[in-house]
Amino acid sequence: AEAMRTACPDLVGERPEIFAHHCYAGGLVEDAINAWAEAARRALARSANVEALGHLDKAIAALSEVQDARRAVELELDLLIAKGSAHIALEGYAASPVERCYGRAREICSQLDFAAKLSPVLRGLQSFYQVRGPMETARELAQQLLQLAEAENGPPILVQAHRRLGWCMFCLGEFDGAREHLERAITLYDRDQTAEHLARYGADPAVIGLINVAWLDWYAGRTEQAIARRDRAIKLGREIAHPLSLAYALCMGAAVAQAIGDVETVLADATETLAVAEDRGFSYWIAWATALKGWAIAAQGRREDGLLLLEDGLMQYHATGSELFVPHCRMLMADILARAGRWSETKDALDQAEAAAQRIQVRFILTELLWRRAEVLANCDEVDTALEWLEQAIALARKQGAAGIERLATAELDRLKRRMAS
Repeated sequence: AEAMRTACPDLVGERPEIFAHHCYAGGLVEDAINAWAEAARRALARSANVEALGHLDKAIAALSEVQDARRAVELELDLLIAKGSAHIALEGYAASPVERCYGRAREICSQLDFAAKLSPVLRGLQSFYQVRGPMETARELAQQLLQLAEAENGPPILVQAHRRLGWCMFCLGEFDGAREHLERAITLYDRDQTAEHLARYGADPAVIGLINVAWLDWYAGRTEQAIARRDRAIKLGREIAHPLSLAYALCMGAAVAQAIGDVETVLADATETLAVAEDRGFSYWIAWATALKGWAIAAQGRREDGLLLLEDGLMQYHATGSELFVPHCRMLMADILARAGRWSETKDALDQAEAAAQRIQVRFILTELLWRRAEVLANCDEVDTALEWLEQAIALARKQGAAGIERLATAELDRLKRRMAS
């Protein structure tokens, strides 16, 4: 190990896992742990998450041989933060190992007063609750993260904090506040810090922020801006060549295209997401992309094939422990069933969507569910009740700032009133 350090510094830098092996064999335990941690960091930066976990597990196993107990816990904290990022990429944000890693890391921060390491721990826990719920818990963690970031006044963590709080507020249906934070994250983003974001946080916040605000733009009735931002996010994802960031942009881009009604783009984006995600084992994005692809296939006319694929995607999504997009998947099913005139099944799917949304406090979708419920009622000759639901949808859309849904509900309201008048 000492010979490698002095005679082959390039090898030590490029292949730290080899150096770690020799350090451990030579009894240089802490050097070995640090080298495995560096190997894991490099693996995470290129989305080689299985490899990263292998390095981290070796490092964690070696902690019992560190003589200084406090030093061992300090090392454990950094390893847990990195391990949590790898589990997020492989198994999804809401996977149980994610909570275990960051929960233990938070205990360490609290017990040993490691306030300086609290930001990445809160970031990991916030990701878990953002996708698993409840959303108000995710908001509390995002607000704590922003407070820490403002105290540190470091641009990378500020970008991350604003992006996370903005996305959380979008999911809560608070569109004005969401836009403020998401736009702030995009403004603060420095392309020169991309490598730092990828190494420390596992994804690029500009790619994610742009696609988040693109969906918000659609709900706000800014369709052209939504398309432009969606395209920018995917373009940036390709430029930085980071698989996890690209999978995020493509899959959420498919969701934006679905809202707009661009079936071909949904199919193309979902299919490409699957290619990227399956190559790297991104379970979360495989599940969500499968559901979106199922909707597109059904919308193109292969209704039963599409519904089966959509249901399969939802089952895979549940298997990751995730809840965030369950209401949306149920609504996609309702949309396909409504196209087939299967109104009773459509109503059941909408009931399930609303129950899931209320359970985890996902409120951005509530206006759309009201509008779609009115469609069911109108086609079941319950026009008076449908009008009431549409008026509720319009009122909620105005409160949230969802001008896009307000226009759709208003158009349906006018159509039904003309139908009754005739």
